Amino acid sequence: MLIGVLSLIAVFAASITAIVILGKRNIFESVAVGTALLMCLHVVISFVLFTIDKYSVLRTVSTMFIVSTLTLTATLLLKKGKKFVCDTSVRNALIPIIICVFLVPFVSLKNGCYGMGQDEGGYQVQALYYMSGDTSAVKDFEGYYDLSEEDRETFKQSIDYTNGFDALREGYKDPNYHEGISPSLRYIHGIPSFSALMATWGSIFGPEDIQGVQTLIYVLLIFLTYFVTVRLGFSKVYSCLSCFAVGFSPAVIWLMKSSLTESFMALLIMLFLWLLTTDTKWSDILSIVPAAVYGMYHVSFYTIVPLFIGVYAFRYIATAEKKYVGLMYAMPALQVMSFFTMSRIQPIYTRNNYMRLFVIKGAEHSVSDLDGQVILVALIYMFVISLFTIFIGKFLRNNNRLLILGKNKIFRWGLRVLIAVPILKIALGIVRADQPTALDGLKLFMRTTFYNYAMAGGLILFVAAIVLALVRPSDMIKDNKTSTLSIMFFYLVLVYSAFLNGSAHPLMYYTRYLVPFLSVAVLFVMFVLNERKNIKAYITVPVFVLCMSIFVPTNMSLLTSRDDTKVTWEVMNSITELFDEDDAVIVAENSRLVMWAGIDAMTDADVYPQYKDFEEMAVDLWNDHKDIYVIKRYPMYDTDTEFELVYMNTYDYEEDCTRDPFPVTLYPTDFSSREETIYVYRMAHTDLREYPISDFYDSYTGLAGYELTYAWTGSEVVELNCDLEDRDYTMTVDLMPGIPFGAAENGCISIDVYINDEFIDTVTLAPGVNEEGFTLQIDDEMFDEGDNVIRFESNLWDASINNPADPRQLGFAIENVTFVS
Repeated sequence: MLIGVLSLIAVFAASITAIVILGKRNIFESVAVGTALLMCLHVVISFVLFTIDKYSVLRTVSTMFIVSTLTLTATLLLKKGKKFVCDTSVRNALIPIIICVFLVPFVSLKNGCYGMGQDEGGYQVQALYYMSGDTSAVKDFEGYYDLSEEDRETFKQSIDYTNGFDALREGYKDPNYHEGISPSLRYIHGIPSFSALMATWGSIFGPEDIQGVQTLIYVLLIFLTYFVTVRLGFSKVYSCLSCFAVGFSPAVIWLMKSSLTESFMALLIMLFLWLLTTDTKWSDILSIVPAAVYGMYHVSFYTIVPLFIGVYAFRYIATAEKKYVGLMYAMPALQVMSFFTMSRIQPIYTRNNYMRLFVIKGAEHSVSDLDGQVILVALIYMFVISLFTIFIGKFLRNNNRLLILGKNKIFRWGLRVLIAVPILKIALGIVRADQPTALDGLKLFMRTTFYNYAMAGGLILFVAAIVLALVRPSDMIKDNKTSTLSIMFFYLVLVYSAFLNGSAHPLMYYTRYLVPFLSVAVLFVMFVLNERKNIKAYITVPVFVLCMSIFVPTNMSLLTSRDDTKVTWEVMNSITELFDEDDAVIVAENSRLVMWAGIDAMTDADVYPQYKDFEEMAVDLWNDHKDIYVIKRYPMYDTDTEFELVYMNTYDYEEDCTRDPFPVTLYPTDFSSREETIYVYRMAHTDLREYPISDFYDSYTGLAGYELTYAWTGSEVVELNCDLEDRDYTMTVDLMPGIPFGAAENGCISIDVYINDEFIDTVTLAPGVNEEGFTLQIDDEMFDEGDNVIRFESNLWDASINNPADPRQLGFAIENVTFVS
């Protein structure tokens, strides 16, 4: 509740701040920008807390609340006495509103729980751990330490077989690694910034809705896309086509249904473009914010540092403003910061990804050499930036730089070459692949990243835009805004497709790599077409509709399907309600990847992957736990087992089906679904411990003598020494009737029961009341593991009343004391 309230106030404060600062802009634009910047703030705060290993959901949200409210307060104080006008017209934001109303249903039905095994499940599990309060940098499986040496080894192997847990390694400069460290410690794969976003969302709306944050990102992406088109001077038609193309892409829709991190990267790229197309003094400088946040969010930051430097460099050429030099120099510094902080947060994932950055390759190089390589790359960047700023100075003396460049034939041909070379590189790769038939070659081309970008941009329209750009390249640099978009298109679409990530597998999972930059491809296509006023809407729109229609079979399936759903969140929630902190849960080998880590994160019970037979594990765990449960995908067929079925649920298990992909897209048009059933069993074995007088007379003190199967108490204090486990017990005391209550004080016998000197209860024996015994429910906190003392204190009566020759003082006749757990 508190997290929800603080988050809501922070969103409100950020939105009002943006409305006040942006002034005359449309209120929907201000709110979208304010919310996007608030999400950036969330990433920054959580990233800093990760770095110092102090992260928690509440701490992150509280800091975000404080910063946003202080920012709003400062803004209002600075604006005090100054009028500001906000455009509240819904009409001016009608296009993204209508498109969101139409498209949001496509992303509303989220994919379910994946479990470990790929990135999607890892981000989910990390978020669940954060929500449960387990926020340490390294995951420690506490149950490991309770096992024997042999079982510890098999337990560790089970962790290693659960893909997505990265073991601590020597040589990675891991802050948590040292000699003798527990071999059970693991990092969860990936940088957890997106998991933190999901954890905050899930803390507000519940674990079953952790992916709901993707819907917010989707809406913000569409709104920012629209307002970028407004800044670029698009007509209403092309603004509408741009928003729809971004939102209707199957890659975007699928990603926004998942729990994968690339969605927010797309929002960062669009926020960067929005800031650089907004005509204010501060927006250019603030563009460093999404760039820096990218460096705190995803390890691929180093691959797009050249883009940010290139954008700032060209804007320096266009304006001669030295702020762009400072922004250029900031980028290599941010890359160094990103590497070293991420290496502290998740060294295995970070350093393995940075291995591609080696610029000096000797006969042997290892991951431990990366520090120097990263610093070397940063120094190279700074050297190149310095040379650039020195040698470009002469050109900057002219005030009509973009006009001169646009008219220069050499420069125009240079632009054509920059467009053509990556495309030729892609084509040459297809030709060299030497496919058996032309059809095989075509299918290979359809699997390229370039073709997937072309589809997103409207295929025919994408080709037309490339041709038009080659015909009149000067249109791409007519001003700062268009040149920024063109540079981003060149690097993020053409260079990325040709040199960084050349293929996109038909499975939807791999199309996620396109999404961060897909909107840039769409905007560039629409920009080029919008510039050609002779291309009328009655030509463009039908072609666009035709091109978008190729996505309909896939998107209609996405509308009603949950891809990558190994188990539904409803089932996960209902299963975890069965357990409490005193229980042990064994997840069967056939369910380990799907359920072990998730169940461990969602419950306080001790959760173990199966590492030997259920019966053996249950016996080993029995002494330390109240109940033992087993989770399986298949029923237990052995009728002699000690396990009883306590839960069963059937759900739809869904995943990509590529048997009949749509021929133009190679995207799946169906998601295979089969019924999967989860079974939960509880060990029915009980701990029964009996202490009958006939067998354990010597275990009692204070008795008045043995009489066949029972004995009278002969002292006000009677004690039973017994061996028990540290668990809840039902204690039953069986008595023989025959007390002459008329001889007893007040006509009854009162028995005070103590366990290990702790008072439990008072039991009264009276005519017709408890004469044959009594039962008490006793919590495990009252018992010690091993020896325990049960004490009965009672009043006595004179035996001489019944037998004048019997001088004894008697209390009650004990037959048996039983403990059942």
